[in-house]
Amino acid sequence: MCSEWNFALFVPHRDCRKYAVPLKEALFSTGCYGAFSFPFAVPLALLSRPLLKSELKSAAVLLRRAVGNNFAVGDEWAVTCFGGLRFGGQRLLTPILAQDDFLKTLFPHNAVAEFCPLPLLTAAILRDDGLGEHNEDISFQEKRFLDEFKNLKKLDTFTAGYAANLEMRALSDDGCSFEWRVTESAWMPRAG
Repeated sequence: MCSEWNFALFVPHRDCRKYAVPLKEALFSTGCYGAFSFPFAVPLALLSRPLLKSELKSAAVLLRRAVGNNFAVGDEWAVTCFGGLRFGGQRLLTPILAQDDFLKTLFPHNAVAEFCPLPLLTAAILRDDGLGEHNEDISFQEKRFLDEFKNLKKLDTFTAGYAANLEMRALSDDGCSFEWRVTESAWMPRAG
């Protein structure tokens, strides 16, 4: 596993924190210790270099055009592997974000190492805790996440947010201890 990452993110408006904090606390209290290891945000790309402010502004404008007045979040929990990490969160109903061709228009090609295969509003980084039955496709931790939290309250929609760089590094080899910092950012323009 890599020990340092740079991601391009989409981050919902800070008003969404009133939803995110209780969710992350619920996840953590039931043994999902990676619940505070990633911001409440949508990782879109693993970067080979941080994006410049002008590149983030361009991405924010393209995101606004693509999602229009609403940035909808689906009601299904999902898991995706990306950058050598497993993320758990809510699927986005905005289908354009799941299209590789659209993601490729957001960021300069020389800055991207990998695009996220399934953009999720991330609630936690998941790890394999070595318990239960495993199969090739899903770990016990992922199954527990999907089973136990599918009935938690979900975020419906939000209309404001920003594109940002995220720097993250592992603090240990246990797969869930990280420190992170959101750096450069650019807000989406107002809708309409």
